[in-house]
Amino acid sequence: MNNDDKQGRMRSAQLDEPYIRIPRFVNEDIQILGGRHSPHLEWPSLPGLWGQSRGQGVKVAVLDSGAKIKHPALEANIKGKKNFTGGAIDDVTDEVGHGTMVAGIIGARDPASQMFGVAPDVELYIGKVINRVSSGAVESLENGIKWAMDNHVNVINISLSSARFLPRIKQKIDSADTAGIFVVCAAGNDGITGLDFPAIYEKCIAVGAVTRNNVRWEDPGGGSSAIGEGLDLMALGHRVPSTSIDHDGVSVKSGTSLAAPFVTGLLALGLAVHRKRHGVSPNHDHRKLREHLEHTAIDLPIQKPDGFEDHHGHGLINPEAFIAAI
Repeated sequence: MNNDDKQGRMRSAQLDEPYIRIPRFVNEDIQILGGRHSPHLEWPSLPGLWGQSRGQGVKVAVLDSGAKIKHPALEANIKGKKNFTGGAIDDVTDEVGHGTMVAGIIGARDPASQMFGVAPDVELYIGKVINRVSSGAVESLENGIKWAMDNHVNVINISLSSARFLPRIKQKIDSADTAGIFVVCAAGNDGITGLDFPAIYEKCIAVGAVTRNNVRWEDPGGGSSAIGEGLDLMALGHRVPSTSIDHDGVSVKSGTSLAAPFVTGLLALGLAVHRKRHGVSPNHDHRKLREHLEHTAIDLPIQKPDGFEDHHGHGLINPEAFIAAI
């Protein structure tokens, strides 16, 4: 029995669920309207890596609740947008704030305010698949993945979840992988109950969350980084600042939703370096790059000798080692 089947049965997941949602327990919403608060400040080595790559030319699709298009740290990098939730097709207004934060961690760029994401020159494609009540139809996500593929993106970020197996989404993700597209997913915030869908699918890179002390994120008020065999990597997901829908400011939240875009941004940096060094499409080598990402990860305290365990996957992403290994 493969991993999808085992975890699918554990989660009573043999039927398609009619909706997808933002993972539960996305906590600690703090609005900051000034001062130096930026995703890149949570990763001190980033400015040194930007001499090699800022993600230029790499296309990333953010399938989420939309984005604040006119945010000064996002507007310049948004190259495509589409609404899959009804209404005007080009209206991707973020009524929740989740997608705006995810997009900012990946690719914010505002020299005036010193707000930068992991890959500040990346090209963002915003697909709105979640509505104002933080949920959306499975068909919206399915169509969003197809749209991303039609736009020849290099990475798709899905910081969304479902409690049930979604056959159509799995098929689309498998197709994206075959096309050489990375699909990065939030592992989920339900702790020991297993990974959420679609993160548990083999072709997804499932990302869990750690604190600044590199300890698996657990919130006393409810919610903790998901544990399961399908977990691949860990990244910062505790009190992460990023672009907000309110007053062009910054929100601070916790959860695996905020960890996944750190991995997406790192992949964008790596893909841009790969192009510079080899002069070929990174899509031809995306499986090898995924292996590099896993092999260069840092073992966390309870790591097993084989380098993998279900609390931390392959470990904490290591940007310097990953870029050096490409």
